[in-house]
Amino acid sequence: MEKVKLKNGVDLYYNKSDKFKTWSAGIYIYRPLCDKEASNNALLAKVLQSATKEYPSRKEMARKLETLYGAFLIAGARKYADTHMLVINIKAVSDRFLPKEISADVLGFVKKVLLLPYVTDGAFDEKTVELEKENLKKQIEAYINDKTSYADKRCTEIMCEGDNYAADVNGSIEEIEKITPQSLYRHYVDLLENSKIDIFLSGEANFELAKEMFSDVKSKDDVPETEAFKGNADIKEVIEKMDVTQGKLVMGFTLPKCSNEDRCTAMVFNAVFGGSAVSKLFNNVREKLSLAYYANSVLYFSKGIMTARSGIEPDKFSQVKEEILKQLDDIKNSNITDNEMENAISHLVNIYSSLEDSPETTVSLLSGWIVEGEKRMPEQIVKDIKKVTKEQVVDFAKGVKLDTVYFLTANEKEEAAV
Repeated sequence: MEKVKLKNGVDLYYNKSDKFKTWSAGIYIYRPLCDKEASNNALLAKVLQSATKEYPSRKEMARKLETLYGAFLIAGARKYADTHMLVINIKAVSDRFLPKEISADVLGFVKKVLLLPYVTDGAFDEKTVELEKENLKKQIEAYINDKTSYADKRCTEIMCEGDNYAADVNGSIEEIEKITPQSLYRHYVDLLENSKIDIFLSGEANFELAKEMFSDVKSKDDVPETEAFKGNADIKEVIEKMDVTQGKLVMGFTLPKCSNEDRCTAMVFNAVFGGSAVSKLFNNVREKLSLAYYANSVLYFSKGIMTARSGIEPDKFSQVKEEILKQLDDIKNSNITDNEMENAISHLVNIYSSLEDSPETTVSLLSGWIVEGEKRMPEQIVKDIKKVTKEQVVDFAKGVKLDTVYFLTANEKEEAAV
């Protein structure tokens, strides 16, 4: 991936590929994560996507995209460590497949979305803001309908209570309700003046044109710093009851190390433990013992957190919890076969080696690594993954500690529903 720093401080990345018929341009704006920021950024993304000064309605925006041979515009928010990202992305057909070149028009359009929104007298359009506020609140409320995502979210909130990482990617209903068209515009101005901004191009994009076109987008030099979660003094255990038939067990762990030099060891550990279909959780808790409908683990490396997740029968709570901890203890006690190590490393190598097959996925990954200060490209990560030893994995595992147990289970005397 090629990178240049423009005179205005914007870093411009180009992940060139001619394997696909489409290319994309993404604007990534980095902000410090907290409930208020997340609420404003998530709402702002949707308002910017809805209208510009030149195209002041969803219908006119859609018509413009149709003239660009069905280009697709999407804006939203991402949460990564202690950073909240506002992302604006546009995807279009490559010029060589079209009767006329549109790349300049596409880049110009996404730039207008960022810099020339629909604003009147220092405020965004009131109808647009109110509509998007309601849509965002419904999106937050909808979490409860997806019990797996809801349980993951609740475990993080409980584990990281008092830490900014507990904030939801879309903020909170309480903060969203406080936002006005005027306050959102003030936030927008502050965002443009005081944020790190990166531009990512993927596919057959016009790199030289992008350098020129985004030369007046200003950027601060640094992304917000991340502090690893230090853990709670005592293990938290929370049981919540709802109308469910399948219990959701999520166990939060703290990690011993979260510097970039430990990244590959952490990834291999996670792949051995529960982060792959060749892991101990999958093969033992789910397959051999048939204790769970699913059993896996997810690494939030830069924040120093890992979660182990499983869908279980409500009466299996204690048994599954103990079995998950047993699988972790097996790793700590060096009970890892050569086959488990080889399969875990092979799994990760396949993932990172195949990133070229999806330029957008590469951009998503690298934008997160920018937050963490990771300088290596995927090719080097692959090489370093192959160097990880069983001894390193065992040493890492010994510092992994249980912090929080969250269990979503069925109401005792009510008929449960999925």
